[in-house]
Amino acid sequence: MKIKYLAIFFTIIFGFNYVISQTDTSEILLEGTVSVENNQIKNLADPTDENDAVNKDYLDQIINYLQSQIDELQEIIFNNLDNDGDGYSVAQGDCDDNNASINPNAIENCDGIDNNCNGSIDENAAESMGLGPCVECENGQIVTTSGNPCNDFNACTSGDVCNQGACVGNVINCDDGNPCTNDSCDSVNGCTFTPNNNACDDGDACTSGDSCVQGACVSGSYNDCDDGNPCTTDYCDPQIGCVNTPNSNACSDGNACTTGDVCNQGICVGGNVINCDDGNACTSDSCDPVYGCVNTNTQSGTACDDGDPCTVNDMCINGVCSGAAYTCNDEDPCTYDICNGDGSCSNIPIEDCDD
Repeated sequence: MKIKYLAIFFTIIFGFNYVISQTDTSEILLEGTVSVENNQIKNLADPTDENDAVNKDYLDQIINYLQSQIDELQEIIFNNLDNDGDGYSVAQGDCDDNNASINPNAIENCDGIDNNCNGSIDENAAESMGLGPCVECENGQIVTTSGNPCNDFNACTSGDVCNQGACVGNVINCDDGNPCTNDSCDSVNGCTFTPNNNACDDGDACTSGDSCVQGACVSGSYNDCDDGNPCTTDYCDPQIGCVNTPNSNACSDGNACTTGDVCNQGICVGGNVINCDDGNACTSDSCDPVYGCVNTNTQSGTACDDGDPCTVNDMCINGVCSGAAYTCNDEDPCTYDICNGDGSCSNIPIEDCDD
């Protein structure tokens, strides 16, 4: 602010000196009678002397400028005085410079006065005085209220409202719906949830023996849904538990004499009876439900056919059919030698054979 004072002061001095330097004194201090003609001041003693003429408008502009600077300097000096010593002058917004309790930094009290000089009277005075939302300032007087939102500073209540000047809230529900916590409320910290080790249900029907661990329900052992029936597909549904659904898989009906067994409506149904004929004429073939096919050797000496035409007197010996071998080789390269199976031979000539 001091810099501004100095600037205005020097401006006045400079302006005055400028006028003096630009204007001859003899042109201004005219002796004798003067007159204003054509907006010029002239010396009537020698009205023909044009050099004596001074432009009146020019002088008026200089005088008016200097007067405005003097007025501004005067206003700044007087307006910046702090009469009540509260650190604020009128120029700095002090609306009563004779009362130190009234200034732009003052607390707005409930007294019907604009204490903080903001143009409003008693605005938010109750709050500024630290009286809270359950009282209001009306016409410079503190009165209690009801219905205003407030804070009772109790973490265990919510929806606090004023009731005849008192802040009252509703008790909150601290139940977190978690069976693995013990729920309570602290007036400072609010709801507290302390973990327990109670038995619980993890919501999965496929587990049993669930228990609480560190505030969470931990699954127990997984249920075994195997019903031991190969004709059901066994699984566990988390919603309903074990499910045993009939299938159509291949299975075993427990009868060794059937094959191609399949499941039907949850039951293993036997397929076709197996063929136990081993194609051996020297065995007696049958089927045992436990062991399956049984091929018992026939009595040795039983006649049979070993399928070899070059044997005779075929018979079963220890389950094997065999006979006495004979040869039909006539040692003639120009014949086909064939055993007839009854011990006789056929030697068929080969056409165009030249040995």
